[in-house]
Amino acid sequence: DIDKNLYILGDPLRLKQVVMNLLSNAIKFTAEGKVSLNASLEHLERNNTSLKVSIVDTGMGINPVDQKIIFDEFAQVYYASTKKKQQGTGLGLAICKKIVEFQGGTIDVKSVERKGSTFSFELPYQITNKPVSQDLPVSNWEVELQILAGKRVLLADDNMLNILLASTILKKYKVAFDAAYNGKEALELFNENDYDLVLTDIQMPEMGGIELTQKIRSCEDMNKRSVSILGVTANVMQEDRKKYLASGMDELVLKPFLEQELLEKILKFIRK
Repeated sequence: DIDKNLYILGDPLRLKQVVMNLLSNAIKFTAEGKVSLNASLEHLERNNTSLKVSIVDTGMGINPVDQKIIFDEFAQVYYASTKKKQQGTGLGLAICKKIVEFQGGTIDVKSVERKGSTFSFELPYQITNKPVSQDLPVSNWEVELQILAGKRVLLADDNMLNILLASTILKKYKVAFDAAYNGKEALELFNENDYDLVLTDIQMPEMGGIELTQKIRSCEDMNKRSVSILGVTANVMQEDRKKYLASGMDELVLKPFLEQELLEKILKFIRK
């Protein structure tokens, strides 16, 4: 629904962060059926427009009471099909709300229990005549990336979409990897294999990224415990970032990560 010849001026990183968070939640709570993304330009005027994005799923659905608090930090939502409180949705959605409202936009949810949910947000943008890129030139970039070939990385994330994104980038540069969907599984793989780098999400079931990092750092084998660890988080709060680094992580990667940003940090610490 969007004219490919039309350019709008905005923050692509924050837009991607909101979309990825909403998609991740939709996939996480849709056991069967589908998740779809729709985007359109609304209120198209001479110099301004609004981008409307909707993520529609056929998942569990959310009751009317919980729809009112779902964007609160650390909210626990009661899902119809499980009859359980579901943790882990609140922080990501709270961040989405902050990002959208900071840019002058709006975000909302419509849901019917046992039928699915639609999360929508709308952001104002300025129309421009030509594309504006802030990509920085990287000297000898392709040459630098060649050292990644044959390296081995451990991926730890309970979200399949995040694993897919990271693994797609690693495959592109011939990096071998193993994937774990919780911290406990990641620790088992770590104990059984040798890795050049660990890329772990912060919030995971059974064992989170902080505990995983602490256990790796307390490993008896000096070579294994000194492995580089990158923490992946959508949390932009400074105090929490300090806590993650204090646990033994070398650096943090902000979700959603751009390919070049991830590769730059992997290159930096895999050399170490």
